[in-house]
Amino acid sequence: FRTAPAAATNFTFASLSDMQDTGERNPWSDVQAELANHPEVAFLVIPGDLTAGDGPGSWWTFFDNARGLFPGVVMMPVPGNHDTPGGSHNNDTSSFLDYFDLPDSSGLASVYRFDYGSTAFLSLNSEDMPQFAVGADQFLWMEDVLLDIVTAGDRDWVFSLWHVPPYNAG
Repeated sequence: FRTAPAAATNFTFASLSDMQDTGERNPWSDVQAELANHPEVAFLVIPGDLTAGDGPGSWWTFFDNARGLFPGVVMMPVPGNHDTPGGSHNNDTSSFLDYFDLPDSSGLASVYRFDYGSTAFLSLNSEDMPQFAVGADQFLWMEDVLLDIVTAGDRDWVFSLWHVPPYNAG
């Protein structure tokens, strides 16, 4: 894998979500095959549902089936509803955090920022819905980060990543 450039540069990343691999099919082999055709992809962002459930078997299936990617592709994960207990909104991201060593830029579980070149990526936790409310910790963190980005003026792009969208069309 490649380390992030310090200065602004063009780069390519891929985003995928809702893999929910039950072991009956292996969507990760499709991703690995596609990435073989695109060596320019610097990293993956995965906004949620890496697994079919929060149990150990689901995590083992994820790590087993995606193992071909780990040696060469950096993955930046975001928790989804299938990555927490119960398969619905749950702010318990303890299992998710046991498996990933994420940047600790917010002091909030699974909420972080990372920069790549002149681009900022902000990972939010949509499984803790009250934290999106005005004045809540995650809201205030996002507000501070965006203010810092605007004030510094050194980012050309900002991407926010979370699993459940703020508006549901279906």
